[in-house]
Amino acid sequence: VNTERSFYWSFVRGYCNVEITLSNQHSVTIQMLPVQYIVLSLFEGEVNYTFKEIQSKTNLHPSLLKSVLFSFVYGKVDVFEIVLFE
Repeated sequence: VNTERSFYWSFVRGYCNVEITLSNQHSVTIQMLPVQYIVLSLFEGEVNYTFKEIQSKTNLHPSLLKSVLFSFVYGKVDVFEIVLFE
């Protein structure tokens, strides 16, 4: 039976297991949402981005992107460091 189904991509379903090396050369495996991995993958190597640059590259809604970035800064493992520019 052929029936129409509606499928859509969800950034907040499922998990990814990602091994990262922190600045102190300590490796850790982190379980994260796909949307978190999308943002984290931008930072392979030593790269700095502004919020607007990350938003442009990921095309994520600003409130979702803020939540993702805060999860990296204020999580159990500090993945990112916030640098404020005046």
